[in-house]
Amino acid sequence: MMKRYKVWFMVIAALGCLLSWQGIAFGQEEVAAGIEVAEGADAGTADGDGFFTVIKSGGVVGIILWLALLATSMICCALIFDSFMNVKESKVIPIAFVEKIQAAMEQGDIMKAQELCKEEPGPMSNILGSAFDNVEDGFEAIQDAVTVIADMETERLMQRVNYLNVIGNLAPMLGLL
Repeated sequence: MMKRYKVWFMVIAALGCLLSWQGIAFGQEEVAAGIEVAEGADAGTADGDGFFTVIKSGGVVGIILWLALLATSMICCALIFDSFMNVKESKVIPIAFVEKIQAAMEQGDIMKAQELCKEEPGPMSNILGSAFDNVEDGFEAIQDAVTVIADMETERLMQRVNYLNVIGNLAPMLGLL
């Protein structure tokens, strides 16, 4: 059910980006045409006016700024796409892994559960592995270890959001510059 919503969100977002890009492009042409009509210029002078002319007129610094804006946009889209693909419940908490751990715990084999955690990388296996490593030390040690590792795994997953935050602050500043 959740996967269907993600697919629809991606389709709507892509269509929105496409339509807004075309709207901006058509709006610039209409504004340019309106200015020419208002000034009484003939239709032959509009050939050189356009987006690439604006980029070229900025000189080397302007071109570098436009390329930086393009790079931040591409990085932002890549991070969003990466987050949609990698931060999923099925990847953070794999069902097959949880079932194997539950089967090992029902048998009372903590060593087998600990080996399963070492074999399969992931946030859930790291958290459970830290709990199994501290079984002999008592409940409070297990609780402290799980809390620390859970915070570290949460930070690792949220790192993408921090990158998006940096780009979200940098891109408008480049645009204003």
